[in-house]
Amino acid sequence: MKICDNCGAYNSDDRGFCVDCGEKLGDKISEKAEKELDRKMNEISEKMYNKTDPLYVSVFDRTVGTVSLVCLLLLFIICAAALFRQQSVIFSVYGFICLILSAVEAFFPKVNWEIEKFRLSFRISNPDDAEPSDFYRIMRKLSEIILCAVGIAVLAVGIFAVSRPPVVKYINTIAAGHTGTETAEEIINSNPDLWEKIIDGGSYTVDTFIEELEKSGESGLEEKLMIQAVCEIEGLDDSYMSGDTSSFLYKYLMRDFEIITETSVY
Repeated sequence: MKICDNCGAYNSDDRGFCVDCGEKLGDKISEKAEKELDRKMNEISEKMYNKTDPLYVSVFDRTVGTVSLVCLLLLFIICAAALFRQQSVIFSVYGFICLILSAVEAFFPKVNWEIEKFRLSFRISNPDDAEPSDFYRIMRKLSEIILCAVGIAVLAVGIFAVSRPPVVKYINTIAAGHTGTETAEEIINSNPDLWEKIIDGGSYTVDTFIEELEKSGESGLEEKLMIQAVCEIEGLDDSYMSGDTSSFLYKYLMRDFEIITETSVY
């Protein structure tokens, strides 16, 4: 192979003048250089072919997929920390689903396309001959971004939640070793530092304990301490302390209902 020094066109070995510009050609390039040139040309041709493939995994896809996998790992760590601190991890389910789907869509677009072709098999006769449309390609990119963004949002919520004090764990620590025969004041005074941290949680503590009480449905020592904390933070009178957990929740929720009703009237 000969390369024209004037225009850079490739010419066969038997030519004396360039096929493009007519300039006189020099000696042919070495066999090693020719092989390297062929390799580079094949790489360029392959890249050009891949870019025309609607299911080609581009740099953008790899970036989104990598971000999704990193966030997935971080979310797993956050969930482990939340479980250790006895905090709810229900929020993480949506994050795991979104991040996994985003990574699959980014790195393995053919998987979703096979699913799409299976769906098309109920509507057209030759689904294997179907090709992704421009709209499908746009929606594929958009879905990657949306799923990854939702996963990141859930991760942010998880980080914020874990940064809050583990008030349920604090309650369990205070209740440990007590039979419930002591008064609530005696139990609280056995670990005043933890109780102060619970009270300092304010509305976060109240929301957490109400959620725990609704899930529990029991009336054990931990539940009584949670009710005590809610009453102390909200400034509720002793009437809320009488009765079981269900009775407290009814009074508490009716109180909220009454406040809303009075506000709407005025």
